[in-house]
Amino acid sequence: MDFDVIRRKVSSWIRDLGFWQKIGLLLLIVILIYGTTIALDNLFIRDWLTGWAGPSPDLGVYQERGQNIIDGKLPYRDFYVESPPIINYLLVPPQLLGGAAWIYAMYFSFFTFLTGAVIYVILRNFDEYLAFLCGLIFVLSPFAYIESTWGIQDESIVVFFFMLPPLLMVLGKVREASVTLGLGIMTKMLSGILAPIIFLRKRPFRKHIKHLLYLLLAVFLISLPFLILCPAEFLSFPEYYFLEVEEAVMGGMSFWHFLEMGGLKIPGEVGVAIMLVTFAIAVYYIFKRRFPIWQASLILVLTFFTFYPKIHLGYFLIPIGLLIIWASEDLRIFLRCWIVFAPLSLATAFSENVTGKPPIDVSWAWMAGLILSLIGLLILWDTLRVALKKSNFIDRNDVEGT
Repeated sequence: MDFDVIRRKVSSWIRDLGFWQKIGLLLLIVILIYGTTIALDNLFIRDWLTGWAGPSPDLGVYQERGQNIIDGKLPYRDFYVESPPIINYLLVPPQLLGGAAWIYAMYFSFFTFLTGAVIYVILRNFDEYLAFLCGLIFVLSPFAYIESTWGIQDESIVVFFFMLPPLLMVLGKVREASVTLGLGIMTKMLSGILAPIIFLRKRPFRKHIKHLLYLLLAVFLISLPFLILCPAEFLSFPEYYFLEVEEAVMGGMSFWHFLEMGGLKIPGEVGVAIMLVTFAIAVYYIFKRRFPIWQASLILVLTFFTFYPKIHLGYFLIPIGLLIIWASEDLRIFLRCWIVFAPLSLATAFSENVTGKPPIDVSWAWMAGLILSLIGLLILWDTLRVALKKSNFIDRNDVEGT
């Protein structure tokens, strides 16, 4: 039996599944792959992995913040926090369940499943079968798998909130997208890079103002308790994202970080200025060309990620999450979404971690990391170039000219 026959039979089987059967299949895949990995990691691998690559850089932080909140302490006022409120309070459930590494890994894996399921549920408005493939490709992405299991990183939560606005926008639900964008910003400020897409379509000016107010209202309501109880401390946390505090260090994936490792330290203000200028150019470009929502989001994300000084491996699940609508139909784009993981993950092996040195500690680590990170970015940009020339099932079944 050749590969094409197998592919057609699997495709036919998936098409015959009902809605809840497809959701159940996504959940089963996550339980089998992610759950098995977490069990093996907890039983046999974690000690070796910690000895080679160092401890999970953020697990201790998650445990401390979750426990502090459980103990009745207020973020910003009673303990240092450099992130928005929602992400900190979402660390409470795994800590209540015991706070072990494997519990956090399972919790983050659940958000990966949740994102894949939401992708399927929303995109099935355009194509039932391809929407399911998109959800499947997402949960099987090495970026999602590694970061949720071995890495024990909260990026799966960040990506869940990040994906909601463009998903809602392609349905024409701009009000809901504006609210979820506000929620995303108050989860991780990274979501703010999507703000321009709210205003991308031509609408009456009063509607743009209304959507902006929805966004600002969501941000304000979440901020209000902290503005009342600890205004100075709360308003200082965004400084972290602009590299103005001592605790802020260059990101583990950015080319700025590798240049700093090599002895060329770029002032934080310069890096941020370059990032803002290039991002402003990207915003001008998507408005001038009037790109559809999905393509515009991808352009903004890649521009920001290329120059953002604090980028990390797990964040690259976001452009992969946007590329899946083409990957579900084009094998070349699908393969690139997997291949790009190799140079970007290898780059992290040459990046300084919480131990103060890279896992592969050699004199030329900075150069290897720099080259590998640039290769990964070039692959993503070239994949974007290919995608922009192709149609996708969202555009072929357009809703409200998105």
